[in-house]
Amino acid sequence: METITDKERVAIANEEYNNKLEENRIVQVQVDGKKLIIGKVSSIQDGTDSGSGEQVYVITPNGTADNPESVQEVTVLFRGSTSFFKGEDWVTDWVKNDIPMAARIFAGPETSYPYTEMDEGRGTEQLKVSAQALKDILKTYPNAQFNIYAHSLGSMDAQYAMADLKGDDVLRIKGAWIYNGPNTYSTMSRRQQKQVDRIKGRIYNYIDHKDFIGLGYAAEGSEEAVGIVGHVYSREVTDKGWVGNITEQHMWGGYRYDEKGNLLLETDTLSTYHKDLYTYTLKELKESLELLQTHKKALSQGGYSEHEQIYLDSEQALAIGAAIAAAAQSGAEELEQLQSNAAADLQSAYNTALAGAALGKSLSGDEIEAILAEEGAGRTDIVDKPAEELLDKVSQAQTIAGTLTEKEGEIEQGVAALLEADTNLAKEFSQWRQM
Repeated sequence: METITDKERVAIANEEYNNKLEENRIVQVQVDGKKLIIGKVSSIQDGTDSGSGEQVYVITPNGTADNPESVQEVTVLFRGSTSFFKGEDWVTDWVKNDIPMAARIFAGPETSYPYTEMDEGRGTEQLKVSAQALKDILKTYPNAQFNIYAHSLGSMDAQYAMADLKGDDVLRIKGAWIYNGPNTYSTMSRRQQKQVDRIKGRIYNYIDHKDFIGLGYAAEGSEEAVGIVGHVYSREVTDKGWVGNITEQHMWGGYRYDEKGNLLLETDTLSTYHKDLYTYTLKELKESLELLQTHKKALSQGGYSEHEQIYLDSEQALAIGAAIAAAAQSGAEELEQLQSNAAADLQSAYNTALAGAALGKSLSGDEIEAILAEEGAGRTDIVDKPAEELLDKVSQAQTIAGTLTEKEGEIEQGVAALLEADTNLAKEFSQWRQM
């Protein structure tokens, strides 16, 4: 399985604004010279004419040529708001959805918009139509896992749609990457909140606090929010003019990445971010294994058939493989960011020491560095060697994470090959996953 970088995932999400998307068009991105093909557009739901305003794009390996029951992985893009005074539905997006949702988020669940256990939530029409769209897509592809990408209003659509899935359908969301959208958690019913919390560790919800659209989040952590919130270490856009600055900031313009395409997060939020990821990934694994035990009991009467045994073994392997790969990848990313911060701190400390040594001295910088090196306190000892040791640890963690991600991909491909070769088995898998 090919590892997709944060920078590439942002590019995938940005494809929702590609006005050339149409059925069977290839969806691909190119980042830093690397081309990544996502698939072909198999269907588009456009609510412009109906007045709901949503745009939802479904991408499968071969577009409309695919047999829906054989498709194992689907990508869904939820498009964000149309810019002011542009396009046919900007009024629908802003007046009927963005502004009302902002009011409901600010109001909170216990004031103007109370929820109950059975309440369907306080989403606007577009959010509710988007929720139904996702249900329909899952029904169309009964054996597939789903990757969700969304931005801005599209993020709200995606948050609400995932939360509104019924039963164990929510567990078919393999991963979601959503950006710069308001936090809809407080507008959801308790049922919806419980549902979306079941996959909290699979939802990467990135927020730029310099972008005013991403409202309703705490400065750190992921409590009372959809998914694990990544607090982006962004730059403030200041060179585009007043309107341009706001727009560019919102459209990922302040995002910063390291040389490997990892999105940089605020340093003081890193520990909480990765702790949340570990906690919820393990929680989801526990729930998946408990659900599998329920399925085992339901199928155990009279012994397991060959197909039932294949199903139970594959579901267990998929659950464990995904959880271990996610935890390893998160750990490697945390080490990488910690290494980068530590290297910068070491360099800063050395520069401070060098400046202090120069005070009141007539020696040149090179002469002072030579003296420090003789005393075992030179740049090599203070900065380079520790940084290299840390890099070695990061490299080891990345190798382990890469190996586990490849194994996860091999498991997925093996299951997909079995289902593609045996349509009866594929239908049985679909039935058993609904138990």
